[in-house]
Amino acid sequence: MIEPIVPAVLSQRDKPGDFTGNCMRANVNRVVERLRSASEPSLLDRLEAGKLRIVGASDRFDSGTVDFCDES
Repeated sequence: MIEPIVPAVLSQRDKPGDFTGNCMRANVNRVVERLRSASEPSLLDRLEAGKLRIVGASDRFDSGTVDFCDES
């Protein structure tokens, strides 16, 4: 459970700001990139044609809101 997020955490060690938030956003971005590159051919065709987007987001349990991460 922890192993998949280790690269995101390590990438944020020396970054300014909220460490936990930075780690969460880095992990979301890593997962989005992994999904974009490892999708099935039928999904890749739609991604490349602009008919499908994979976007990262996180939910806030305290407020019920969803925060969408910046796309890179």
